[in-house]
Amino acid sequence: MKSSIVNVRIPLEIKNALIKEANQSGKNLSDNIREILTSHSHKLENKDSILGSEMYNTSEFIFLFAWILEKRRCQDDDNKIDVINDLKCITYKVINDESLPIHIREEFEKVHFDLKRYIKNFGSVNNSFDFCDPKNRQSFDYSHLLDHIRFKAFENKMFS
Repeated sequence: MKSSIVNVRIPLEIKNALIKEANQSGKNLSDNIREILTSHSHKLENKDSILGSEMYNTSEFIFLFAWILEKRRCQDDDNKIDVINDLKCITYKVINDESLPIHIREEFEKVHFDLKRYIKNFGSVNNSFDFCDPKNRQSFDYSHLLDHIRFKAFENKMFS
């Protein structure tokens, strides 16, 4: 990464605190400030991810999310077995990604197990998905995921 020089004016108290911190950690002032700014910039980059993981910024996850929402409208599926297997793999990744709360991962487990059942019965007459049936006790709770996304999207926002 290319470096550049930045000059800023800060209150003397802050400068003295930065010098003290640098001396305590055995660094010079420039190295200490550079480390603080680098750490802060990484926090800003991570803030852009709504769900807190790179996985959720991928086309795979967006495809899975759109497919799950589509199943809410129509439980039948006319995708080829390869697509269904891909969805199963994506749900597996989501379930094992610990950046999501357990209650959200449990919802994706419902989808994953239903995908496995669907694959086992692939090609059978009347084979459809159960996770999206609101009458089913084991149905996917869409509100959990949508509330989580909504919360994460507005978590750091200031309203005036």
